[in-house]
Amino acid sequence: MYPHQDLTHKIISAAIEVHKNLGPGLLETVYSHCLGLELELRGLRFQKELDVPLYYKNRKIDRFLRLDFLVENEIVLDRFGQYQLGYKKKFGKHREDRVTEYTERCQLIC
Repeated sequence: MYPHQDLTHKIISAAIEVHKNLGPGLLETVYSHCLGLELELRGLRFQKELDVPLYYKNRKIDRFLRLDFLVENEIVLDRFGQYQLGYKKKFGKHREDRVTEYTERCQLIC
């Protein structure tokens, strides 16, 4: 068992449900909107397009990290779900680094 296993399962199930209902080929914004609806239907609390402040040497700067979704104040979702679904070659290391960086920074300041 890993941390947040139950929550992760609920989120993945919601994403699969959205994809099953919509199918492929639509704009990201459509999937994102419907994922928000599905998370809501499943009783999961989330914030969408959340700006997380950045700090430099303990000083807040006027730049932010934008999280696509923060679910239950625990899980950061990135709309580029293809990476998580195994298309690492298509999106490359940059996507992996971005998700890791956002997660680490959010743990420090959310």
